[in-house]
Amino acid sequence: MPRCRVELRVDNAEALRIGYDSPKEALESELLGSIGAVQKSPPSDGDLRILSFEDAAAGVGLAVAVQWSAYFQEWEFLTERRHHQGVVLAGSAAQVGICIESIRVDFGSPGFDGFKICALCNASGPHSPKTNVARSGFENTPEGAGLIETIYRLYLEHVCQEMTALEKERGFSPSWAAREARYLLGPFFERASEFGQPEEKAVALTDPHLMRKALLDLPCMLVEQGGKRIKTTLRVVQGHDSFWTVESFFFRSAEDLLKEVPSSGSLSSLLLAVGANGVSIPNGTLLCTVGFDDDVHKLAFVGKEPISIQCHPAQRRLDVCWGQQSELARWVRFPATVLNEYRRERRFLTHGLDDLVNARICSGPVSISGFSGETAIATADILWLLSGTQLCGFLLKIVRLTLEERPLKQRVSLLEMVDCLAVCLSRRYEKIARPINELYEENEELAKLVPRAEFEDVLEATTFRIFNPWAWVRKSD
Repeated sequence: MPRCRVELRVDNAEALRIGYDSPKEALESELLGSIGAVQKSPPSDGDLRILSFEDAAAGVGLAVAVQWSAYFQEWEFLTERRHHQGVVLAGSAAQVGICIESIRVDFGSPGFDGFKICALCNASGPHSPKTNVARSGFENTPEGAGLIETIYRLYLEHVCQEMTALEKERGFSPSWAAREARYLLGPFFERASEFGQPEEKAVALTDPHLMRKALLDLPCMLVEQGGKRIKTTLRVVQGHDSFWTVESFFFRSAEDLLKEVPSSGSLSSLLLAVGANGVSIPNGTLLCTVGFDDDVHKLAFVGKEPISIQCHPAQRRLDVCWGQQSELARWVRFPATVLNEYRRERRFLTHGLDDLVNARICSGPVSISGFSGETAIATADILWLLSGTQLCGFLLKIVRLTLEERPLKQRVSLLEMVDCLAVCLSRRYEKIARPINELYEENEELAKLVPRAEFEDVLEATTFRIFNPWAWVRKSD
């Protein structure tokens, strides 16, 4: 994309123009021109468009290919999809990259370490990063980081525009628009395997931290305050001193209903309409959610921990108030370095209680009400061990031991003890002495840290009960 007209003429042949006037023109020619696609209005399923976004102050222009979904009535980022006629649209190095002062120096998708989204970027002016001598990349400088952050913000402009169009032009509810925004953001979140490693073919973001920073100002979160449903940003949600989540089949069904109704209805108004006497929403800010498996949604809980937990057994419901993490942690866990080492050789995998070694253990003041003998709760895809039990005190001791200066092998053996405890508590062995014998016979130093009698006392005193609001479902359902 030279900023002047460049031509190539061989002898007396017609002059051939070199380059394009803009990233959009380049992407249209390279992508749409190669398959003879045309932009129709209204679009048909699978149709393509090239969108252009610009930050003039930063000197950055971004062209992005999007594909129309007739089923969901939205323009999705073009990634590894194929054209409806079977023509491969993505994957060519000629279609993506970052240009510095009009010369392409990066051949992956802008903001990624390889091909992910079909997009082309050009940066120019005093804020553009300096390239290396070979012009095969740009230097690691503040200008380089600024360019990547700007690229992420320009991607998010498309998501924001789609949210507005879904709600204002295409007849969908704010709840629908907010959920679809999180789907459109899917290409920006890495999928992980069971042990936390990226999948083999996954393409990583150039700088996940800058992407999370850009996401802070995207209005894709729904909260309820004072009986009204409000669409807001992650920055606002994280800025609250506290907010509530409510987990139950009733509230999940209510969220699904509100999503389908093209109005700005709220949970409060729905409860009133159906005459749900005795069912109320916690006072304060309620974060509207249907689960914790959403990558964007999880960012709302950064720096937060449960400060109040209310159980409603009759409603099969769990309310959690999430507050700022305190300097003296209310919840502790086993050190990540020890956990990672143990996962490589996890002995009791799939045999014990779900992820007891990954549990959060109550170690500070947390308001708890409505429980009747439960040992733990399951929320946010995590097991949370409640205070006031012998098991909680025992696990806090193990945490302290793993934090002390001692050989890594010893600290890993302590986690093996926790997993052995989970196996025994699950009562899946008729003779629980067998795994205990194996544990202590193979780890002679373990008995010096945690005597076998202490281990067996905890096992004898514990009836492990988890309150999980999603447990009330039959296999036939």
